[in-house]
Amino acid sequence: MEDKYFGPPDVQLVTRRAKALFSIVNHDPDLAWYGRYVSLADYQTGDL
Repeated sequence: MEDKYFGPPDVQLVTRRAKALFSIVNHDPDLAWYGRYVSLADYQTGDL
């Protein structure tokens, strides 16, 4: 199944970039991906 991206082209680009970044770091449980954002899953990780 192919991914679908919605919104203006610049928003679609940010979403694609965030997804690509998360595909690199998805093995790290301290990081999460939510649409356009890759962020810390827990702000008290301490070991980053």
